[in-house]
Amino acid sequence: MIDALPVQRRLVGAALRRYRENLGFGLEEAAKILECDRSKISRIETGQRGIRPKELRELLTEYGIFSGGLPVQRGLILVFAQLRG
Repeated sequence: MIDALPVQRRLVGAALRRYRENLGFGLEEAAKILECDRSKISRIETGQRGIRPKELRELLTEYGIFSGGLPVQRGLILVFAQLRG
């Protein structure tokens, strides 16, 4: 049996990495948004740890996802984040 939560964390993390990289942000910029270490961002993006819904909203807002477009992707990411372990 496959544990679905790590799979969902990896999907969320991969999407966050794509958004960050598409904006030309490094791990350092993302870490400043959440006021945390780069390693935390790295672990979130690789699915090694989950992300709190508040942190997810902060990143997505800074990445411009809430300012328009991509409502289906945004909704899926929020669902995955709420199911995190």
